[in-house]
Amino acid sequence: MSQLNLKEAFKQNIVLLKAMGLWFFENESFYKLFKYFVQGSLVFDSTSLIIYVALNIRIKNVTDTIYSLPGSLEVVLQAILFRKNFHLIRKSLQNLKQKEFQPKNDTQEKILKDSIALSRHVFYSFFGLVIVMIGMWMILPLTKQGKYLPTKYWIPFDYRLPVVYELLYLFECSCIIFHAFSNVALDTFFSIAMIQIGAQCDVLCDTIRNMDELTETNLEDNYEKNNAMNKKLIDCIHHYRLIEEFAKSIATSFKEILMVQFVCSSLMLCVSMYELSLSEPMSGHFFQVFLFQISATNEIFLYCWFGNEVIIKSERLFYAVFESKWYDMSAKLKKNLMIFAYQVQKPISLLVWNIFPVDLKTFGGLLQKCWSFFVAMKNIQEIQE
Repeated sequence: MSQLNLKEAFKQNIVLLKAMGLWFFENESFYKLFKYFVQGSLVFDSTSLIIYVALNIRIKNVTDTIYSLPGSLEVVLQAILFRKNFHLIRKSLQNLKQKEFQPKNDTQEKILKDSIALSRHVFYSFFGLVIVMIGMWMILPLTKQGKYLPTKYWIPFDYRLPVVYELLYLFECSCIIFHAFSNVALDTFFSIAMIQIGAQCDVLCDTIRNMDELTETNLEDNYEKNNAMNKKLIDCIHHYRLIEEFAKSIATSFKEILMVQFVCSSLMLCVSMYELSLSEPMSGHFFQVFLFQISATNEIFLYCWFGNEVIIKSERLFYAVFESKWYDMSAKLKKNLMIFAYQVQKPISLLVWNIFPVDLKTFGGLLQKCWSFFVAMKNIQEIQE
């Protein structure tokens, strides 16, 4: 059976993380300078946006800027937390090289290859959506009369001067790209990790169901065959523990990042829905906010969908035990199989800072809360008017 490089699923993410200055190398002389430039640009960008909002908070139409503020802060905080937990993330990727994660038959090889293909599809789909969003964000100001920047920032000088405007416009476009691509790299990294955990659960289910077929068939003595199957069951238990360790390592690495993501995305959804209701239908600004809202929703959806898939696929391990030919096994093997079934009764679930699970129920509850907040904001507006 051919050996697969499971890190291939993260190839696109790693390339983008390196391009956004979020990776670590042993010798970082020039790369460190680039890293400081990117992070310094993001901090400057977010700080200018905060100052602008603070100075214009009493202005009614400040919501056309404030909806992007949580997203700007989110990327800066996530980048700091990612670098803080980078050693855990690198260790998690190294764990994928263990022999227990490799396929044992053609079916399992197909499962793992499909998981790698799905990982690429998820990455490029989200990447394409973000490309459209930032393209509109950067081009829309050029269609207006006068000199406007992609986003309203506090700038302590007259940026409309010749050359100054063009340079500042390019700088802000660069910041938008850094923000958007960093989001893509970090968000899809967690989702792809969930895809790989789910694939390993599918592989383990297949091993348990076909335990007798994967055991040496040339053993005529029942005692030797039972011993061989018992050894195979021990391998399955070890495989399951490695899956749990990988999931725990990813959850530990991303627990703070997930909390920042959920809080900031909730704020972005609430304010962008309100801003969308104030925008002129079918205008350029309307589509700009609409695409921003889709991207913010998609970020949370990716986390929750694949987190939910891990729960569903890890639940199947319990049923896979009963789908095996347990009735032909010895009493000792049946007992060990029952112990294993008891261990896998509780599905693998990733929690946001050990508070609430990353699943579709959480996603539905989040959307409901955002909608309630939006309705409350609209009611307050109507009362004031």
